Amino acid sequence: MSAILAPAVKRDWVHQLQQDLIAGLQDTNPDLRLANIARLGALKLRSSGSALHKFVEDGNELEARWAIYAALRSGDPSVFPEIESMLTENDSPSIPLQTERPNESLVLTDSTALLPDSAAPQCSMEGLKIHIQYEIGNLRNPEAVPMLARIAVSAQEYNVRSIAFSAIRSINDPRSLAAFVDLLNDPDPKLRTAALDAIAHITTAPECQRGEAAEESIEPCKAWWEHEGRFIEWPTAIDVSQ
Repeated sequence: MSAILAPAVKRDWVHQLQQDLIAGLQDTNPDLRLANIARLGALKLRSSGSALHKFVEDGNELEARWAIYAALRSGDPSVFPEIESMLTENDSPSIPLQTERPNESLVLTDSTALLPDSAAPQCSMEGLKIHIQYEIGNLRNPEAVPMLARIAVSAQEYNVRSIAFSAIRSINDPRSLAAFVDLLNDPDPKLRTAALDAIAHITTAPECQRGEAAEESIEPCKAWWEHEGRFIEWPTAIDVSQ
């Protein structure tokens, strides 16, 4: 049906499929709309963002959550505020650390039961949060640094903070230095040490190189940042997300 609704587009088949799926967002069947939202995310085309944003802003709770996930997969930075809010909620439940892509169908407890069998993607709201968590860990776009930095500092769950931290470090953007300096005061010694190593890697400052006792290197690094590092005009990273 969506192929009939879509305008003729003289492009490759991926973009034609994108147009078909966007047309399918008008379907009166809510399950099919949801399926098309999820499939647009799977295409990972940034140009899908405007079509998905209608559901981020005006869709029901399930449509909005799937549209946020699909837009994130599409590389759309406009959903970063929604992602940040979702992952820094005070009542956010504990989510296992995601180092591999989660299964498309999740076996969950009664409190997070799967949606009924239908054309819609089979994943609960909490399952979706796990998928989103995995995706933020793979972000390599420097535009994501401010959001990731705030998640790394403010998220309640250690695993969420750790994933955001790992993504920031992989982006290797000096704009993340202030967040790493904040993490030098974190209660968790693993994050303190990891932040020290990240600062040393980005700046190559001798004051931030880890000695035999990592904790003893933190105060000299903080002093260097306060009196010198924060005044340096650091170059920004190149976007390697493409």
